[in-house]
Amino acid sequence: MGTHEQHLLSHGYQPKFGDLWNPEIMVILAVVFVLYIMMTGRWRDRFTDSTPVPIGKKVTFLFAILTLYAAIGSPIYFYSHVSFTVHMFQQSLFLMIFPPLVLMGIPDWFLRAILKPPAINKWFRIVTKPMLSLLMFNLFFSVYHIPMVLDFVMQYHALHLGYKLLLLGTAFMLWWHMACPIVEYQRIKNVTLMGFIFAAGVLMTPACALIIFASEIVYDSFRNAPQLFIMLPILDDQQLGGVIMKMIQEIAYGVGLWYAFRKWYQDENPAVDEIDPIDQPVVHARAELGVSPQN
Repeated sequence: MGTHEQHLLSHGYQPKFGDLWNPEIMVILAVVFVLYIMMTGRWRDRFTDSTPVPIGKKVTFLFAILTLYAAIGSPIYFYSHVSFTVHMFQQSLFLMIFPPLVLMGIPDWFLRAILKPPAINKWFRIVTKPMLSLLMFNLFFSVYHIPMVLDFVMQYHALHLGYKLLLLGTAFMLWWHMACPIVEYQRIKNVTLMGFIFAAGVLMTPACALIIFASEIVYDSFRNAPQLFIMLPILDDQQLGGVIMKMIQEIAYGVGLWYAFRKWYQDENPAVDEIDPIDQPVVHARAELGVSPQN
């Protein structure tokens, strides 16, 4: 048992430019970014209540496109079928980095226009219920990493692609709550959101732990794979893959947790007056003497 890419490499095949860089995906994603620039620029007036899009948001969307290309169009994708470490790194880019960057890069007025039709709005509010989002992503993520399941889907390109798209869809459902770009669609925030992010990390741990602490090779799809890294035997490659996935997940969720905490702190401690900490003792002294701070 092994993937198509493993069989090619084991028979001495040297990957060509098209195998490694997928120019068709490069062109498609370039077109998507051009359409985004047109939508946020020349075509912006076609959208109701549209506002200028900051350069930072456009750069964020560009990074989202580059991340997606790295995951599905670069050599990372080809070798993700050979090395489990690369496989998990590719999956981390696809599920942990790409979705939040997209959500942070798309202007809210565009999403409002997409969600405006009543049927779409009703359906969207159902699939983005917090508990459903939390359970669906972690369920499909955990099922995917059951050895029998992963070995089976890795043998069939169409099935593997379909499952990856299912994971991506549920990842967007999850990240919607952590990087919600529309204020009125933010169902959970502050302390509740921090609990949501913490729970998401906990639910993801068993699948990663299965891989990290396994004392033997659990995925037959990678058991006889060509060794990409000289100093990394197959078992170590499997364990390192689990470590990478968990580390990137912790970093991504950690950023979301920090953002939620900062927003909660700002809501609980609204800044009434911006007073320089150096001038604060002087202000208090004047107040005690009955002197106006403006004098």
